[in-house]
Amino acid sequence: MQKKKRQVILIDADIDSNEEELQETAELIQACDMELCDLWYQRIKEIKHLSYIGSGKVDEFAKGLKHQNVDCVIFQQPLSSLQAGYLSEAWGLPVIDRSELIIEIFEQRAHTQEAKLQVQKAKMEKQRSRLIGKSKSLGRQGGGQNKGSGETQLELNRRLLKQRIKECDRQIQALKKQNALHYTRRLKQQIPVAALVGYTNAGKSTILNALLKQTNAAEHKQVYAQDQLFATLDTAIRRISMPYAPDVLIVDTVGFVSNLPHELIDAFHATLDEIRHADLLLHIIDHHNPIRYAQQEATLHTLTTLQADTIPIIDVYNKCDLSDCPYPKAQNNAVYISADDQESIGLIREQIAEAIYGPKEAVTLCIPYTKNDVISTVLSLIQLQTKENHTSELILHGFLRKKLICDFMNYVKF
Repeated sequence: MQKKKRQVILIDADIDSNEEELQETAELIQACDMELCDLWYQRIKEIKHLSYIGSGKVDEFAKGLKHQNVDCVIFQQPLSSLQAGYLSEAWGLPVIDRSELIIEIFEQRAHTQEAKLQVQKAKMEKQRSRLIGKSKSLGRQGGGQNKGSGETQLELNRRLLKQRIKECDRQIQALKKQNALHYTRRLKQQIPVAALVGYTNAGKSTILNALLKQTNAAEHKQVYAQDQLFATLDTAIRRISMPYAPDVLIVDTVGFVSNLPHELIDAFHATLDEIRHADLLLHIIDHHNPIRYAQQEATLHTLTTLQADTIPIIDVYNKCDLSDCPYPKAQNNAVYISADDQESIGLIREQIAEAIYGPKEAVTLCIPYTKNDVISTVLSLIQLQTKENHTSELILHGFLRKKLICDFMNYVKF
């Protein structure tokens, strides 16, 4: 039996409405397995301390909600704990803002232990910020040295949350140490890393799956990919073979979003910690999206806050099949592709190999037959043109990537 979706109303109470941001929130609602029933607007001149939108509009919306069969009201703008509590009591419905909506999506999608811990911590940070101790059940008293039961309960709640947050931090730090060991091991193996970064739903996971499919990787290596915001939160690392180059590790990261909730910033950045260790970034951009420039700016801003803005980057304009942009093509450190096109995926592999190992250059190698291991390695990397078998050595003519030539300098014939 299919579970009934929660019915919600979205309220936009800004002075200047941003239709693109509203559309993104509508997509977030869908991603949270909710159904948007209606969108209500209220243009305000100033934010009211208690109700945000003013008592008159609160009463007007209350009357409208009586005729709507909804489970929740979502605000486009951030609400204080006081405002959310006041509106919830006035309307008899849960009232959340966009940040809480994103936190709920993160909670639904987190699968790894680290992701779950980060979201759990973010939720508790949000709860702690909203513990104002003014609900009727807390019964606060004032004056003198005597504290009311409400204030005592409030202190207990705060202390409990503080302890739980501290325990989350301890477990997260332990997992970070494990991740650091994995990174050190990869560093010793000298396997380059290319990270897929970009706005949520730009096609990062789809591209990774296409890379795996083209290189005949096992089907269980495929990652979850869906046409929705935050389809996956967990970082995935896959080894991909490159054309005429050694393998590269491709990291699929959680998508970026504008105005990320404060409580999720640390969790978000911890999930993206792999980016800072990457040798190359592939900035995946939805070429078909009308607000792609704003999304690019949001991505670049996040990379700066991660201190990853100095890593070499290639702009990958995806979904060109949905626009009038010719593809596949490479131009000015950017590639234009469709993740559903095999030639496009081949172009991405070539661009990754060239960015990490350099362009292919003509070379002649003279390798003694006694160096079987060298011959085997070179044959796996060279774009061979001709081969000469001599008495004591093998002569290879072909193209080898620039950064690989130095590994075989003892055999290069000038």
